[in-house]
Amino acid sequence: MNLDFIKTTKISYIIIHKYLKVRQLKVAVYMNTGLLTVYVIKARHIGSMKSTLVNSFALISLIPDGKETCKCRTEVIPNSNNPVYDEKFSFELTDEDHHKRVMISIWHQDPVTRSNEFVGCTSFGIARIKKTMTAVKGWYYLLNETVGRKKHLQITKRDKLMSTINRREY
Repeated sequence: MNLDFIKTTKISYIIIHKYLKVRQLKVAVYMNTGLLTVYVIKARHIGSMKSTLVNSFALISLIPDGKETCKCRTEVIPNSNNPVYDEKFSFELTDEDHHKRVMISIWHQDPVTRSNEFVGCTSFGIARIKKTMTAVKGWYYLLNETVGRKKHLQITKRDKLMSTINRREY
């Protein structure tokens, strides 16, 4: 076994989870009596590059081929890098929506200029959710816009374990 690899991997996890505080979103997406329901629960480690504390909101949209439709948004949660949104949104889907994705993006609203700064996003294919009728739920990494529009990355048990180990050791 290559101990240098293990040491390097452990250092990478320390950097990612402890120092960079990877931005994360807890969400549930499911079918509910013919409606697609998006439950935006909370986020963590979403600090902005420009501001110590973030005034954030979540924007939910159905994205077909680069266009965003059916936008809904949560209330702005002021001065928190770990906001609790606790809001649900339901979408009535048409046959054309089958190929779309539901994208959840987090934004920081500057309190002075009222301009919005993109924080991160994740998205889920509607076809899979409709086909399996299984809820997508848990913690997901907030990705950059290019990647997040096309996929999601769920936080694994290993990620959680390494994060716990890192907190104990440092």
